[in-house]
Amino acid sequence: MILMTFRYYSMRLHALLCLSVFALLSLPALADTDENAELYANMNTRLSYMQQVALYKWQHQLPIEDLAREKIVLAQSVTAAESLGITSVAITDFFQVQIELAKKIQRQYHQQWREHGLPQTLQTKQNTKLSLDKIRPALTTLGQTIIEQIAEHQDQHDFSVFNLAIDTPLVSIEDKAVLFRSLSLIKPKVYLST
Repeated sequence: MILMTFRYYSMRLHALLCLSVFALLSLPALADTDENAELYANMNTRLSYMQQVALYKWQHQLPIEDLAREKIVLAQSVTAAESLGITSVAITDFFQVQIELAKKIQRQYHQQWREHGLPQTLQTKQNTKLSLDKIRPALTTLGQTIIEQIAEHQDQHDFSVFNLAIDTPLVSIEDKAVLFRSLSLIKPKVYLST
């Protein structure tokens, strides 16, 4: 009887120990997934601002393309990326893809509004007070955060997670593939600890 009780508790203890080890070994994988999910979510948030940018330009009859602003964004991105060990070519390509996608989204919104009119939800007083002076700092902050998260990331990216995370309207699967490819080509420098 004592031997059977010992075996029973020994098996339970062994099972509990195995589960604990498995849980501890899984923590790094979960942390990596969380890191990626946050990066992808920030990229999605940045893209989601394009409706507000498009609305401001629509209301003020401004062109979608702003080459001077694009140069500023690229210069800031390159400077921030290089300070974190990311090559300027990789981050320039990545942000150029984001800029082209942003302009595509804005054009699609403008096309919808020309064909169907501005939706009632966008005609509220809250949205008419929209200003690029309020949107741009948010986009700049998001851009900096994205660069920092890219610099911290060392593993491969997962397109299935990325695809689910990028759910901004008007972004096609082809757009996601191009954006994902540009992100995947960025290889942060690895600094060995001393």
